Amino acid sequence: MSNLKYNNVYVFGDSYSTPNYCVDIKDSFWHMASMDVNATTIHNYSWVGNSLDSIFHILISEQDTFDWSGLFLIGLPILERLTYFDNHQDTMKQVSIIENNNIITKKDIMAHSGLAQDSWHEASRDLVMFEDRDWTETYTLRNLFLMDKWLQTMNTNFMFINLFKGFMTDTSWPTRSFVTEYFLNHNNSIIFKDTYLDINQGVHKPVDYDQYGWQGHHGAAGNENFYTNSVKPALITAGLM
Repeated sequence: MSNLKYNNVYVFGDSYSTPNYCVDIKDSFWHMASMDVNATTIHNYSWVGNSLDSIFHILISEQDTFDWSGLFLIGLPILERLTYFDNHQDTMKQVSIIENNNIITKKDIMAHSGLAQDSWHEASRDLVMFEDRDWTETYTLRNLFLMDKWLQTMNTNFMFINLFKGFMTDTSWPTRSFVTEYFLNHNNSIIFKDTYLDINQGVHKPVDYDQYGWQGHHGAAGNENFYTNSVKPALITAGLM
């Protein structure tokens, strides 16, 4: 257990970090991190199908509600998702407030009212025609770069954590060379290797392997492997633990 203490830990992500989704709260990687930094309260802003746009929107729009001396674990969901205006179809999302391994309450995320998410393949055929993973990763890294600079101005203790597959490290394309090199040398991130999916590939089968294969969701063993061999070492290296 760390000597550092954060009264509050904030978790952002999609189904891979949603409370009690395929893994009990106490066995999830983000809960292990919270216990190791002696946190009192966890605020989990994850839900199934969440997008990075929604996460960034909440971070900026809800900034007055956060304890900025806390620890922010910012998950990178599957990239091929859109956030869009939902014409007020009652799709309000909630943050789960967790103490002592239990959700004690849920609160509406008002800054996200009127918005919803879909995968690109469900939202727009025309968009998928022009989809290129290299460019998708490039503009994601660009947006992470801007978020990184803003979080630094807030003196934030944060870690970007890739919840899906590792990004490419090739910097030969000038369009992505700067942002790739920046994050390859960035201590506060797990982006290119030892990601949630990659570190368990061929090691621990997801609990829903029959439905999603190796892109499924891990139970206790997979979460422990991810935390012990990826998240915890990264937090220590970044001086956050």
